Amino acid sequence: YAFGNFRLDDDSYKGWICLGNSKTSGDKPLIKTNWMTYLLKNKNFQKKLKTRWDEVKEELYKTAIDTIDSMSMTIKPSADYNFTVWKNMFGNTIQYESATIKTLKTYEEQVEYLRWFIETRFNWINNEIAKY
Repeated sequence: YAFGNFRLDDDSYKGWICLGNSKTSGDKPLIKTNWMTYLLKNKNFQKKLKTRWDEVKEELYKTAIDTIDSMSMTIKPSADYNFTVWKNMFGNTIQYESATIKTLKTYEEQVEYLRWFIETRFNWINNEIAKY
């Protein structure tokens, strides 16, 4: 996923997604069935994945949120200037934005959406892996 920022993701945080190639199948043009799909069905792989996830999940989540917090402040002056120059970016379709991204009217809303997406995606992954 592109952090819920791509229209083909449908603002979804659920599902295991792997890019495929022209010979793979799938219901979305860029999201295909490939080797990872088969690994996730393997009980031995699932057990190893769960063990590794339990080892690293808290640090991964903390690093992601801390990075959003620190970098959003670091780049804020550039973001402010960017949205002064490009006044019509918020609330408009520029390229491949998802439906939710098009509703965000400020840089701060976009940062909050990214933080929400990471937290929600993390919780979904955590719940899925806990089933293994």
